[in-house]
Amino acid sequence: MLGIYSKRLALWCLVLIHTGSTKLTTCSTYTWRCKDGDCIPLSDRCDGFKDCKDHSDEAGCVSCSSSTFRCANGRCILNKYRCDGGSNCGDQSDEVNCTKCSELAWTCRSGQCIGTNWRCNGYIDCLDGSDEEYCSSCKPAAWLCNNGKCIKHQYRCNGDNDCGDKDESDEINCNDCQPGVWRCMTKKCINNDDRCNGDDDCGDDSDEQNCTVCQAGSWQCDNRKCIKSRHKCDGDDDCGDESDERYCETCKSTSWLCNTGLRCINHNKKCDGYKDCPDNSDENCTVCNAGVDRCEDGTCLSRNLRCNGVKDCLDNSDEVNCDDTNHIQYFLGAAGLLLLLVIIVTLGILCRNRRKGELLVLVSKKQQH
Repeated sequence: MLGIYSKRLALWCLVLIHTGSTKLTTCSTYTWRCKDGDCIPLSDRCDGFKDCKDHSDEAGCVSCSSSTFRCANGRCILNKYRCDGGSNCGDQSDEVNCTKCSELAWTCRSGQCIGTNWRCNGYIDCLDGSDEEYCSSCKPAAWLCNNGKCIKHQYRCNGDNDCGDKDESDEINCNDCQPGVWRCMTKKCINNDDRCNGDDDCGDDSDEQNCTVCQAGSWQCDNRKCIKSRHKCDGDDDCGDESDERYCETCKSTSWLCNTGLRCINHNKKCDGYKDCPDNSDENCTVCNAGVDRCEDGTCLSRNLRCNGVKDCLDNSDEVNCDDTNHIQYFLGAAGLLLLLVIIVTLGILCRNRRKGELLVLVSKKQQH
């Protein structure tokens, strides 16, 4: 008989243990069911305290109590956690539009509050990024730009201007660039996509030299340099070998087309006295520019090329009647040299006589003693 009761007692114990370890599927009238199945008093719902182990009692609240703040995501937090620099809501809505931040927080330019230890750490925690600006020093995991901005160390020498404001100090003086990044001759790192695109991204044009193929929108010079297509036939030697100004059927509005050779030159080089077109057609002018002489054949010639012993005018008129001019130049030059020699000799004699006089005075004084 005792054995039967013992078996029943053991069975009830198993039932009680099993029931106690199982979550209730419903809660009583004055309680609220957490997502994990726990029941809490209804008054604890949306009161700012995390009563559910999974914190579900403070999420999705339509309204919060007077002692709590309602987050943008519907969660309720205690008012004391508002503007304390920590993201208690999970969406940072408790740290924006703050009139004043707590002593343990830093005020962003936008009025947002963040933790003081988040300032100058290389991570943008303020929505406006002001926490990483005007830093005198950065946290160990960050790098200081010349403009006072802190960026992550991994952004250094990655080919992108992460410092901003045309600073680019994070991409200069790089001994090595990150994978997928090209190193300029100036030790600056640029993105591989900026190589051979016609723009001088390096600052020394090294990213546009020795290009096998130029990118779309650019043109390849004879020396394998890439320039923007718009610079072709604009009258300026953008290639450095003038190949961009040859074989032009038409020129840009700022340039002039030579009569032969299909070459463009800049408008300001026309009638300036210097031969820029292969056929000298740029100097075949009715009127020459100011300070420019005119050959007898009508072409313009710089005065610096007059009587230089070289046939610059096609009719050699620039080398005619040069004797008188040359004689005057030679005479003035010789007279100048002679005058300089006289001055040097005179100064030498004066210095020598003065020194002799000083020696005589010194000898006389010694004899008197």
